[in-house]
Amino acid sequence: MNGVAHRVNISRRFSERSLPTVDLSGALVLCDIEGAEADLFTPTLVKRLVASTVVIEVHEDVRPGTGAALTRLFAPSHQVERLDQAASENSPATHENMRAPLLHWLIARPAGTSIRLRHSSGSV
Repeated sequence: MNGVAHRVNISRRFSERSLPTVDLSGALVLCDIEGAEADLFTPTLVKRLVASTVVIEVHEDVRPGTGAALTRLFAPSHQVERLDQAASENSPATHENMRAPLLHWLIARPAGTSIRLRHSSGSV
């Protein structure tokens, strides 16, 4: 549709060992792996992601302290922002909404970039 389909790589499973086969320069990496994010992101992998924007859903309910650990890991090479996930006022109480205070996203942009994310309540 917009001519970039050949640049999109969607897979069911990546690991630190499989990622060397993927060109990550300028990539947007979206990670939602239900609590295993602290296992995937190692200093070696973060070095490979120096030119990539990385968005990670952090599951503090699975492993408390993960967000702080990932922030420290990415901080030398990326600008890291936290986006808190709030329960929706319009949706019924669900497991997802009850654990919302423990869920948040980290947005790690390569140092020196100036992209700002916005959502309905304003700038992140």
